[in-house]
Amino acid sequence: MLKLTNEFKRLNIAYFGYDFFHEILDSIIQDTNHNVKWLFTYETDNVYNFNSKVIASAKEQNAKIYYNKPTESDIKNLIEEGCDLILSAAYIYKIPVLPDSPYALNIHPTLLPVGRGGWPLPWLILKEHKLSGITIHELTNDFDAGPIIAQSQFDLQDNENLESLSSKCRIIAKKLIIDVLNFNYDVIYSPAKEQSGGSYWPYPTWDDRTINWNDSVSDIDRLIRAFGKFDTICNWEGKDWLLSLIHISEPTRP
Repeated sequence: MLKLTNEFKRLNIAYFGYDFFHEILDSIIQDTNHNVKWLFTYETDNVYNFNSKVIASAKEQNAKIYYNKPTESDIKNLIEEGCDLILSAAYIYKIPVLPDSPYALNIHPTLLPVGRGGWPLPWLILKEHKLSGITIHELTNDFDAGPIIAQSQFDLQDNENLESLSSKCRIIAKKLIIDVLNFNYDVIYSPAKEQSGGSYWPYPTWDDRTINWNDSVSDIDRLIRAFGKFDTICNWEGKDWLLSLIHISEPTRP
């Protein structure tokens, strides 16, 4: 299995993801000498999630594009075709890790081991965290549990919303992965740092996203900021409504 070393090697990369981190794929293509030869994405709804940008970038590289949930057979094919690195960035499916798998990394939008899970960003706001960041870790058969390769942190503001938080994640992740792939040891751990402890945040349910009109204005505002354009839910006059792009504030008193 390939390990990161100070000796540069042009890597044949299989990229797993969709448009949330599309800047990462574009930066790998533009800012490194590595070669993206395979893209694994999935059919998106084109309402909340999209993949047109990563597909367009992959096609420009003449990369093979797959939409299926990856299987052990897919990973074996990557090995046979000379894949050096699997890179997962906001990918929804579990990627099988085999004994002879290529070196594999995942990009996670919290400071692991805090905030494991498929969609941790809303929880950062709901739990009123003041600090978060990006973690790049080795991919294992346990979600978000592999040894940490690199981390970069940033502050969360009191009025942080899902869109501003997502933008911070994309900016930091793009720089961090380029540093890792260019073997910039000023910003990465060597050797990898094993995880211990931490927390797992489950995928938010509809109940988690539903407004309780008995809550305070600040609590309702936090809920709305946590889910942004992905909608919160409210019951009004006996009907359930999806809400997005709304603003809430304390009433002005005379």
